[in-house]
Amino acid sequence: MRWLIFLMFYALIDFYAYQALKTITKHPWAPWIYFGTSLIVLGLFLGQLLSIGEARNTSPGGLYFFGLFLAFFVPKLLTGTLLLAEDMVRIIWGIAMREMWPDAVRIWLRVEPESAVSRLARE
Repeated sequence: MRWLIFLMFYALIDFYAYQALKTITKHPWAPWIYFGTSLIVLGLFLGQLLSIGEARNTSPGGLYFFGLFLAFFVPKLLTGTLLLAEDMVRIIWGIAMREMWPDAVRIWLRVEPESAVSRLARE
């Protein structure tokens, strides 16, 4: 169960960080390279963790895999956190604009209120 939670968290952060990469590059190979390296690093890390066994000793190679995992995961975590904070600000700003200034939202979205003339013309 712990592994499932970790893998879901990793997949969520990985996908969210990919959204930032997607805005930077439009290259058709970008998703394949991004998710391919991500899966390779995750596989190496999980393989090393599962091979520790009862002794709970970590080999120097295992420490390198852990460092490689951190080198890939920490920037994704920071990017995901910043994108999530930006999305939260946008949601709060959108709710405030809609509730406090509905006319300003209509003007910003260029939605014209229905006038009496247009209602009469339609009838």
